[in-house]
Amino acid sequence: LIPDERARVPGEFRAQADAFLGDRNYDELVKLAGDHVSQQPNEPYGHYYLGLAHYYKAEYGEAIVSLEKSALLAPTWRETSIRPYLEAAQKAVEGGAQ
Repeated sequence: LIPDERARVPGEFRAQADAFLGDRNYDELVKLAGDHVSQQPNEPYGHYYLGLAHYYKAEYGEAIVSLEKSALLAPTWRETSIRPYLEAAQKAVEGGAQ
């Protein structure tokens, strides 16, 4: 599948996103998740993976935006999946990081 098609298929998107995350290929994850978010702005996985990619690239401001959006779309994720990254990104921003 080409990237645009992968972004439309949730299982394919998640498999590719997990692979990029596992390989620490955060630039490709930003592209993939960004495409997914553009095509499916109300689907939380795209925002979540985009937030993780930005977090691991030390782009904390962008990570916060994406993680907050994911939490709004999937509130039950906040405590289990999102909170640790969101809190760490907020602390980094407060400490003077991006």
